[in-house]
Amino acid sequence: MRGCGGVAALVELLAPGGAPAVQQQAAAALTSLCTEDRRDQDGVRECGGIAALVGLLVPSRPAAVRVLAAGLLCNLCVDCT
Repeated sequence: MRGCGGVAALVELLAPGGAPAVQQQAAAALTSLCTEDRRDQDGVRECGGIAALVGLLVPSRPAAVRVLAAGLLCNLCVDCT
């Protein structure tokens, strides 16, 4: 997925000001990709995903978006090697 630019495209959908439903789906997709794949985790990090996810943790975002963002940040902390 990373080699095709898919991870970068999903990270871009997490950008501030995006539609919450789109951010929720992008975060869910990235969570699935990063659950057991170090390369996808690295791709999220390299594309600025951590900053984007932290930006979603604000109270103005729906709870579902915040929960998925927090879960994905947790997945990025897991060593899959």
